Amino acid sequence: MKKIAVFYHVWAPEHSSAWCLLVDEQIKNLIQSNLRYNAKIFCCINSKQANIIKNYIEQYDFIEVLECSEDERQYEAFTLKHLYNFCKINENYDHVLYFHTKGIRHFSHTAELNVIKNVNSWRRFLEYGTITKWRECIAMLQAHDVAGINFHLHPRKHFQGNFWWATSEYIKTLESPLSNKFADESFCHPNAIDRVSCEMWIGSGNPKWFSIYNYPFGTGNDSDNFDLYNNDIFPYFLNNSY
Repeated sequence: MKKIAVFYHVWAPEHSSAWCLLVDEQIKNLIQSNLRYNAKIFCCINSKQANIIKNYIEQYDFIEVLECSEDERQYEAFTLKHLYNFCKINENYDHVLYFHTKGIRHFSHTAELNVIKNVNSWRRFLEYGTITKWRECIAMLQAHDVAGINFHLHPRKHFQGNFWWATSEYIKTLESPLSNKFADESFCHPNAIDRVSCEMWIGSGNPKWFSIYNYPFGTGNDSDNFDLYNNDIFPYFLNNSY
């Protein structure tokens, strides 16, 4: 069987303990999906709460924490750089999964109750397409460079939400996630360029892509539709690969 590596990026705001529930649920998804038994799982933590988060995650002995820092300036590239370097030097690993603590910023502000509901549905949708459906993604990587859920062509090729699978061979063709800006002011605020660059990085090599589902609605008003996927009501879209 081809060897698989998982890279889990954990960030949490400074003054909140909401991360405990989200992180634990995501780790349990790795167990329930059997990825825990079929992949090498790495984690990187950059947060003002890095040490306490590390102590919590290390209760799960199958997760290897690669780096832990309170310096948050690299955003998700903090973990993507490890994924990139891993693919460069490990010839015996064929596929990698990247995912992160999507939505944790919103969960820490109780005034945003509607946003919490919407973003949590979105996160579960992303996990379904990459963690629950990991075998389908691996199968699609036989003929594609990247696979996952919610792939968008604009403003640049990317998986919206930044959960994805990729072949190690494709990752090797990319620039380092720290070497360049993969977003610019034509489609994001100047203050968001470094953060958005992390999401645009995976599409920067013009990959051949496959997306299990492409969500056609806005996250604000139609979030209930995110919950349809698990009941086979959510439609497959014709233009879901290239």
